[in-house]
Amino acid sequence: MEWLPRKIILLMVTAAFVALNSSLSPSTAEMAGSSAGAHQQSSTTQPDENFEIHSSAQQETAAQRAVNGSYNDHSEQDEKNCRAETASDNRSRSTRIEPQSSEINHIEESSSAAWNSWEFDILQQSKEDLVDIIEQLFAHYKFCEKFDIPDTTLRNFIVAVQEHMPDNPYHNFHHVASVVHFSFLTLSVCDGADRYLTDRDVFIVLFSALIHDLNHPGNDNAFEVKSQSQLALKYNNVSVLENYSIDSAFELMDEDMALNVFQNFVGDDLEYIKNSVRDAVLYTDMSKHFELLNKVGHLADKVPVNRTMIEEDEAARQLLIKFIVHVSDISNPGLLFELHSPWSHRISDEFSQQVNKERQRGLEVTAMMDGMDNEFTKASAQVGFIRTFALPCFEIMALLFPGTSSILKDCVHNANIWQGIVDHLSI
Repeated sequence: MEWLPRKIILLMVTAAFVALNSSLSPSTAEMAGSSAGAHQQSSTTQPDENFEIHSSAQQETAAQRAVNGSYNDHSEQDEKNCRAETASDNRSRSTRIEPQSSEINHIEESSSAAWNSWEFDILQQSKEDLVDIIEQLFAHYKFCEKFDIPDTTLRNFIVAVQEHMPDNPYHNFHHVASVVHFSFLTLSVCDGADRYLTDRDVFIVLFSALIHDLNHPGNDNAFEVKSQSQLALKYNNVSVLENYSIDSAFELMDEDMALNVFQNFVGDDLEYIKNSVRDAVLYTDMSKHFELLNKVGHLADKVPVNRTMIEEDEAARQLLIKFIVHVSDISNPGLLFELHSPWSHRISDEFSQQVNKERQRGLEVTAMMDGMDNEFTKASAQVGFIRTFALPCFEIMALLFPGTSSILKDCVHNANIWQGIVDHLSI
């Protein structure tokens, strides 16, 4: 296959992955297309750990340091030292979380990895087990004690989220659990994000991750708009599904006190939490991806980040909240390949289902989602999405939270595996 058709296909399928979550504005689509087409094609079918990362020059240098080992994985002793530093922190603000990682280490495992590991396989867990896991991730930070949330209320709400998640191939309760889990690890890993945030902020991250796709119908915002759905009319064609998920979560709590996790927040606290949750979920709309990345990049430019500066800057903390939830939403390319690959097939299946719905309703077919049963197209889509969207996020994560640098390395590795498949199939 000649280079020009391959490039066109790559541009198309890259934009398709964005389209599942939102309708791209022209400027966003242009940025996505130019980024996807800019990379240098690999000439080998073997993963190349020296894969060239494309982003700003400053980010590229730092990211290459992470990939090449300047950000070494923490040894067990490093982890102990890190926890000791956290424990000896002499700040005494009442809003600061001091997580006790020894309190909850493992649940009874149904797979080989514990939930406090990047290698934990969410897809191998039952929905019931995932409810337990999510509850314990919240319990790790003692939220029920700190915010006077009845234990039964938190669990009831998690169960309600599970019951309101359709069994879509991709956007289902397992995806929700994966986003909560990735957010938790980003926060709690040694040199992670929770050292910059207050207890309210950490709660907002995990709660936003929990509700971000509530009642997701398994199609993108563009489908809602072009089908002139009631949701599109209600939300004026703007971040349709994100707004729907937010309102669905708040309605659950408003209608049933047994589900109202916010029942004991009042005044400014309640306003801060609700507004922050809304903003965090809205920024999972991929049309806001480049705007968010640009803003967070300014923080990364200041590495090493001044912890006190961020703690005292509410806008900076709000930015980190949105970034953590957004990155966690698109995080599966940063998992080990054997964990990431099943998610890639699930998203392709969901694309195909949307195309079928479009044909059934006589709507214009989203060409970029068509043909996902073709392995070349599927692999090309992964290459484009990882290089354009996932890698730049993980580069910044490695700068801000060095304990997450292994995610960047795995993402680079995955991109090269997919590129190897593309090269092999194009022979």
